[in-house]
Amino acid sequence: MASGVFGPRGPGGCVHDASSEVSRKVMALVARLRLVQSQLSDESVDVRREQLDGEISRALQSIASGDREEFLKELMGAFPTADGAGRNGAAGAAGAVTQTKVVEVVKPRELTFEEMVDGLVKQWGLATPEQKAKAAARLSQSGVAPAGGGAGLSEAQVSKLRDKLAFGVGEMPDAARVAELSVAMFEFAMGVDNLVWGMWSKKLAPNSPLRRNGTLQRFLRDYVTGKGELAGGGPVAPEVRRLLQMAIAVVSSIGQAGTAFGEKYVSQLSPGAIEDGIGDSAFRSKDADCWKAYKLRAGSLDRQAIDGEITQAIARFVEDWMKKAGL
Repeated sequence: MASGVFGPRGPGGCVHDASSEVSRKVMALVARLRLVQSQLSDESVDVRREQLDGEISRALQSIASGDREEFLKELMGAFPTADGAGRNGAAGAAGAVTQTKVVEVVKPRELTFEEMVDGLVKQWGLATPEQKAKAAARLSQSGVAPAGGGAGLSEAQVSKLRDKLAFGVGEMPDAARVAELSVAMFEFAMGVDNLVWGMWSKKLAPNSPLRRNGTLQRFLRDYVTGKGELAGGGPVAPEVRRLLQMAIAVVSSIGQAGTAFGEKYVSQLSPGAIEDGIGDSAFRSKDADCWKAYKLRAGSLDRQAIDGEITQAIARFVEDWMKKAGL
């Protein structure tokens, strides 16, 4: 067999640079194809085509994907014709197979839908939060994801948000905005937690057995990082509910404490209450006796005492509230 058919071309054809790794692999494959051709010279064109195809496929596995197009183009350039099966069966078969391989690399096969989805899932796992947000917005704009950017939220999560926020028809939560809002709500909840429990333990009821179980920040951190038990929200859900009830109790107690102190004040220091405690006498001035009674009763009232009365009223109200709530 002439080297002009299966060997690299001379100066007038495609020249292979022996210093090039790709070119060296091309020359090695050409030599293997020539050997296969000589061994199968008595076989049909289809048999030779199948064997040559196998040789080329195996050789491609050792070529980097970025070099395959160059590799196959050089390999195809080693053959003078790709349609010479009628004149030279071996050269025609090798040329046809080589040309087919070049087309396969230059024009990759179309991916199936499942392969595209698998590729997207893989890339999603490698993406940054900013890239995910942009991708979700792009998918939403194109109609692939639900309008509003609900991608990234489960159906159960969307359902809960819909119930809590009373979504209108067709409205969907934006996952990126939900995440951004969560950060703000964490900050708000932790601020309330520190304020309410701090005021309770330092000012309102320092000796009360009612105490928080730990900072809300710790519960939130353990939950979002998966350290806590996740079923039913884990320990964070009861703590959030407990904080809510505690905040409601403290705020509600303000009005109740004022009412309780007012009732006590009126029952002890109102003119009617003092007069009822004095009674009538023909030998004494009732007004003078009332004034003496007032000074006696009011003598125990000062700023500190008033503050203590109101604080105790608040503490009693809050403790009763939390007991009724089972917290």
